[in-house]
Amino acid sequence: MKYVKSAAEIVGRNLKKGAIVILESTVYPGVTEEVVAPILEEESGLKCGRDFKIGYSPERINPGDEAHALNKVTKIVAGMNENKEY
Repeated sequence: MKYVKSAAEIVGRNLKKGAIVILESTVYPGVTEEVVAPILEEESGLKCGRDFKIGYSPERINPGDEAHALNKVTKIVAGMNENKEY
């Protein structure tokens, strides 16, 4: 989790109004809203949902697995709007 938090801090320091941030990782449910969004807000001074959008896409690649390469695996992305509706 420390790598996700560190990445969120770096992104937050460079975040611009109107940006869309997508977390692609194998984290437990709630990390995007409960961990990443608050870090992005703190580091950027912006408000999630109003000033920037956030989403999540589970990591779908297993390095070395040629049978399930990126071009053969369905990619899922979830996001929310300013009302925290998905």
